[in-house]
Amino acid sequence: MRKNIGILTFSFADNYGALLQCYALQKACEQNGCNSKIIKYEPMTSLRTYIRNYILPTRQHKLFNDFRKQYFSYYCKTDKLDTIIVGSDQVWNPQIIAYDDYWICPKIQCNNICSYAASFGKTNLTGKDLQFLQENQDAFEKYSFISVREQTGKTILSNIDIKAQIVCDPTLLFYFDPSIYLELVENSRLNNKRVYNNSQKSFELPEDY
Repeated sequence: MRKNIGILTFSFADNYGALLQCYALQKACEQNGCNSKIIKYEPMTSLRTYIRNYILPTRQHKLFNDFRKQYFSYYCKTDKLDTIIVGSDQVWNPQIIAYDDYWICPKIQCNNICSYAASFGKTNLTGKDLQFLQENQDAFEKYSFISVREQTGKTILSNIDIKAQIVCDPTLLFYFDPSIYLELVENSRLNNKRVYNNSQKSFELPEDY
């Protein structure tokens, strides 16, 4: 039976890197025989951002939303999850997540939680940021596996006696099989054959690699 995985990450950001890492992690889960769903959750936003995204959305925001609708499968409350993966991206940067512990301890019924390539986005934590991390130490201890994408993240967790592994960003998991990215290029609204052909060539490795 295929396992059901929920991915908690920055799927809402109008940012190329954020959407690509989310897309890549979802694809990686699926290629490993799992059903994957994106958990739709985002930190509180400013009034200006709310107006820009929901009341008077820009053309760019609409294009990002079109991508999400086409390529992301979202979790709904009726879905039963076997595992929740937190990450990647700066999901543990206290200031970006507005000190919201949901990003460490999702409020969804699930017996297994882990992280993949999560990042603090900082070399160290001090003051309020460190206090936030320490207050959530018990939540980290319930993870079955913790991985981060930087040595600094591993060190930050080590300082509160939490062990973590370093892994690559999910966008790099397909270095030897770039088909998922070529698919994006092929389906692009640019519909430019020259761009597509050049993309294929750029992924070719030398014979002696």
